[in-house]
Amino acid sequence: MAKIDTEITTGSITSINKTPSVSVGSGGKVIDSNADILAKTLSSVNSVLGDYVEKKTLEKGKEKALEGANAINGVTLEEAKELHKAGFPDIKNEWARYGAYKQYASNSSDNFVFEFQKEYLENQYSKDWNWQTALAEKMSAFNEGKRNDVYWESAMVNANETIKRWVNGQELEKESKLLTERVNQDTAFAITTIPEKIATKLEVQFHQDYAMPYDYDTGEYELEKQKYFLENFSKMWDEELQIIKDNLNPAITLSDLDGLIIEAGESHIATDGRFASFYKKMITERRPDNTPAIIENPKWNEAAEALLEKIDSMEGINNFEADFMSGNLQNYDNADYNKMSSELIEQKIKMVMATNKVDSAQAFEIVVEGLLPAIKDNPPIPYLKDILSRNISRNNPSNPQSRLALSLAVMLHKNGMLGSYFNKDNKMSTFWSIAVMKAKAGNQSPDEILKELAQYSGNFKSYTTLVSENKEEFKNTFSNLDMLKPKNKQIIYSMGEYFKNVVGDGWETALKDWVDINYEEYNEVLYSKNELQELGINAEDYDASKVLIAKLLAKKLNLTSDVIDSDWNVAELNAIVDYNEIPESKDKEVLDLIIDNYELIINTEDGELSLAVKQADFEYQLPATMTTTDGTFWLTIPKAEFKAELMKIKTEMDEKLRKEALEKSKIKKRNRLISNKVLEQTKEIMP
Repeated sequence: MAKIDTEITTGSITSINKTPSVSVGSGGKVIDSNADILAKTLSSVNSVLGDYVEKKTLEKGKEKALEGANAINGVTLEEAKELHKAGFPDIKNEWARYGAYKQYASNSSDNFVFEFQKEYLENQYSKDWNWQTALAEKMSAFNEGKRNDVYWESAMVNANETIKRWVNGQELEKESKLLTERVNQDTAFAITTIPEKIATKLEVQFHQDYAMPYDYDTGEYELEKQKYFLENFSKMWDEELQIIKDNLNPAITLSDLDGLIIEAGESHIATDGRFASFYKKMITERRPDNTPAIIENPKWNEAAEALLEKIDSMEGINNFEADFMSGNLQNYDNADYNKMSSELIEQKIKMVMATNKVDSAQAFEIVVEGLLPAIKDNPPIPYLKDILSRNISRNNPSNPQSRLALSLAVMLHKNGMLGSYFNKDNKMSTFWSIAVMKAKAGNQSPDEILKELAQYSGNFKSYTTLVSENKEEFKNTFSNLDMLKPKNKQIIYSMGEYFKNVVGDGWETALKDWVDINYEEYNEVLYSKNELQELGINAEDYDASKVLIAKLLAKKLNLTSDVIDSDWNVAELNAIVDYNEIPESKDKEVLDLIIDNYELIINTEDGELSLAVKQADFEYQLPATMTTTDGTFWLTIPKAEFKAELMKIKTEMDEKLRKEALEKSKIKKRNRLISNKVLEQTKEIMP
């Protein structure tokens, strides 16, 4: 900060022109820059003033000597104030200039303090910054050119003392904080590493005391080891926690420890979750010394409740996993299934990363590989569908997301499940069908495949349609299909045109691969693998499923008392239900009861099923609606209701087949007994 220029350039003050003027600031010589010069100057005005200054200098030193300057050029401070009130120009008032300079020095020193405080707070915890060195350097630079200036010296002495006292307080707070943080970190580490310490101790104990009787080669050893771990893990957890309490640093209280346990639990849930039940036990159970549980502590009650909610959610996912692996999902509606199946994968990824020290992509592959048997038998998982539905970036095709999608597509394809993960209107199925076939050929790296797929996405510069030769060739390419069937034509023709424009050369082969991946053929008709997976049925059951849905829709209409209008009426639906039992008749023609005319529609988001209504002469179909007194709604039934009815029918059919098999067995047994009896009776007369 530059000095204030207080030099008088307008001449001397005429009313006191016989006395010397005092100049201060950068524009002239500072006469009162030290006490001796000031005393001499004031003596020329009034000898009493000079004597007074010298006396005070001896008594109080330089700083207090300034108090002796009670007059400048014969004018006292009180007189200067009167002159100001009378309109005397301040620029010619020596007292005004003297005060301005002294005030400037004081303000500059204050600003120096403020700026250093700011720098200290910014660098307080930096190992490369020393406050004493920084202060000395800044003080030296700030005082440059101000030596022997009593005002600056006085102001900076005060500033230096102020800074040192302030810093001492800050350093005390900092060191105390660092100590507390270090103690908390060390204690938190002791809590979070309890599982590792237990595993190590149990390993040692098992080898010392229990390993010898078991054969290492038969698998008995590993089984006994696992059994030992399960039997002792919980007990040893309590022991390790007690050790932490017994050795608790005096810098933290038992209440602080409760907070650290909650923090450790939150971290464990976010990154692992394998030992969630132990954290639940720690926050909900009373301590061995009968002190209240952590959740009962008012200070930590809210945080403990939040953690407990997360643990309960995780335990719910664990229960879901057991049901998912066994296929026992009848108690989960569509929304619950979508949510929990996705959360299951996310949770298992965290656990694998924590256990195997791998990155998220590697953990994902391990998790999916382990879940594949159950994935095959259950509805598609939204978490996986979402990965496959993401567009491939043309600017950065080999990004981590696309690499992950390619890896997933390859795994699903190897297990015959890729087609199950694409709705009929999802065009990404074309790209991934191409990708897996290229990966299978093994001629390209993953990055090369992704780059090529990205290029396909922009290949609609000039749109070309199928020609008659193409459609004729389809009869050979898809010789196993009835190409007169509207459903087959809709799939093959529309997607054939799409492949012709996207892929270019070799599009016919790519189309064939896509159909094989995404559709199942039954009785010369294509059925979406995704729909079959969603419904949990085989292709041969598809038409029967339509009939079942018609039955359930009729039931819904019967139970809805305020139906005003509907695309379907109960009679029409019952006619579909009884289709196989209705003889060829006029009624059948009126109803146009060809099962192919009614498309099964699945809403995968809310899990609702419907029979679509054919629109005029077009193949396009819309879900049926019904109108009640409350408005117009889709005429649908929950997928869970359909599956429950399907399970009921299956159970009844299995029971029927069991009884028939039992009856056949009885007949065979009876016939065998009769045959043996006849043989026994006739063996004497047999040649």
